[in-house]
Amino acid sequence: MDEVARLLRDRIAHREFIPGQRLREIDLAAEYGVSRNTLREAVRILMHEDLLVRENHRGVVVRNMGVEDISQIYLSRRIIECAAIREIGLQSEPVLDGLRKAVSDGKSLAHTDGWVAVGSADIVFHRTLVAAAGSRHLDRLMTAMAAELRLAFSLIPDEDLEDFHLPFLGLNQQMCEMLELGKTTEAETFMIEYLRLAEQRLLDATAAG
Repeated sequence: MDEVARLLRDRIAHREFIPGQRLREIDLAAEYGVSRNTLREAVRILMHEDLLVRENHRGVVVRNMGVEDISQIYLSRRIIECAAIREIGLQSEPVLDGLRKAVSDGKSLAHTDGWVAVGSADIVFHRTLVAAAGSRHLDRLMTAMAAELRLAFSLIPDEDLEDFHLPFLGLNQQMCEMLELGKTTEAETFMIEYLRLAEQRLLDATAAG
């Protein structure tokens, strides 16, 4: 069940299933070689994560996100990510190594035009930042938001992905450098503006699509 949920989640993240698309449970159960009950349990997991919804006369569909949904994600991110920066000393090498790797991975993927993967590397950067707080509760919240964020990214037209993700490669590098120097106050202020910019750019990109 958990493995089937992971497979469905990955297909949403990689834009194989797009917002508004209907998922046929009987076909997916056959494709994955599982019972319909197992498939339904996996679907329930993703419904709990707000990735899927059940609609009258259509069945299970990939959730369509609106302006308020996106704004709520970024409001929560500002609270959680800024608190993580404020509450912990992020200068520890394991944390910085994880952030550096996410920055490096994003830049490498950009050179191969893997812009969906660049978006995933960006999410890893922010999850690493929050995970450094050492709170499993924050980790769970960030995991749920990351799944919704990938769904929101899928609303961006393919031709606009580079334009959306490219600026954040440099901004992630700047954030990493601030944290290397222990400038947590500056990093918190930077993160607030960073996430406001990301929210507005995502709203603009999805409106254009």
